[in-house]
Amino acid sequence: MFCQLGYAIVHKGIVSIASYVTLFYTFAAICAVIYYQNPLYGVLSFSTHIQLEGTLYLFFVLLIFAIPLFKFPNKLSKISFNEKRFRVVYYSVFIITAISLIFNIASNGFTLHNFVEDFVDVRNDSYYESEERAGFFEGFMTGYLNAFNYFSIPISLLALFVFRYKPFQSTIFFIIAIASPIYNSLVVAGRSEIVNMMLMLGYSFILCKGLISKTVYRGFMSFIIFLGLIVLGYVVFANFLRFENQSVDASFFLWKYTGESIVNFTGVLFPSIIGYTYGTSSFGFFRRLLGLDYTSDLMSLRAFVERKTGTPGYIFYTYIGNFFRDFGAYITALMGIIYCSLMNRSLNLTTIKTDSGETEMKCGTWVLFAFLGNMYLPGVFYFTLYSQVGNIAIILAIALYVFLNKETQDEE
Repeated sequence: MFCQLGYAIVHKGIVSIASYVTLFYTFAAICAVIYYQNPLYGVLSFSTHIQLEGTLYLFFVLLIFAIPLFKFPNKLSKISFNEKRFRVVYYSVFIITAISLIFNIASNGFTLHNFVEDFVDVRNDSYYESEERAGFFEGFMTGYLNAFNYFSIPISLLALFVFRYKPFQSTIFFIIAIASPIYNSLVVAGRSEIVNMMLMLGYSFILCKGLISKTVYRGFMSFIIFLGLIVLGYVVFANFLRFENQSVDASFFLWKYTGESIVNFTGVLFPSIIGYTYGTSSFGFFRRLLGLDYTSDLMSLRAFVERKTGTPGYIFYTYIGNFFRDFGAYITALMGIIYCSLMNRSLNLTTIKTDSGETEMKCGTWVLFAFLGNMYLPGVFYFTLYSQVGNIAIILAIALYVFLNKETQDEE
């Protein structure tokens, strides 16, 4: 991972999505080493012995999937778009994200005043609370419309900083886009959504490099660093509060959470898998569309994964691990090759160099690559798009790619 990071920095620059994603995976790899070598590893974790074959397989398949990041232009100069089409996407995502936040607040209220003394209880209770649906609207909102939330940060950034579309309104949009995952994390004393939000915020902003002025770039970079420090403090605070009653040093769990997925893949999943789930682990909604059996309940899904694969269904294996337990080693690698080919072809077809030497990309391609951050960054833990909402978001990303890239035809 250090070699890949060095290559990314030399060929793509320090501030690029290739360097950003690779840096995060390099950090996770360091944590994996620290976690695996900790004396507590065999006591408090699913003890195993990592194998070289599984380690090399994971690295090279991750590298195949990461190739489109290295193909992405170093510095974009312009995003071409059709204003009418972008406006449709802008208001759709804006309105649905706002409704989603209002709905969540109305459903869950505010529990922030209990955090200092009841932090652990709030988090533990969230695991056991039932997910009863109050009616059609709640089911439709939580099961379908929340897919639009995956696009709120990149669309709001694009509108606010690149297109400068209704600045005040777009500022409200951006605030809502980051407030929604922050609220969702705080209300259950969680960490994942707020960490994913921070990662996606940095990723999306890097995609804007070259499209905004240096003054705005420096100012917003300072904001991201400031917010990142707050999130880091919150994560450490949450970790130590959650494990304060245990005799083990809570810092062990910081290494564990960041590095365990790599260790789990190379030591548990790769050498021990006995069968495959054929899409149930990652693409249950697509199986449903095809009329095949699927599992939507998380606990039932974990139990099904354990029966089929012979490996624990409650631990993470990276996003490659999700694909691996669905289809096995060969098909997963083939998926990476096909994915890489499609993404590279998309870049070739929708990115042009103008006569003045500037690099211009179609809006739909930019949005698609912004969305892919949801696979790459949280993917160091697991495939976060495995749920019904996540699978719908994949369909929505493809639809937005096609819809927004029709701009040139419309103008002609």
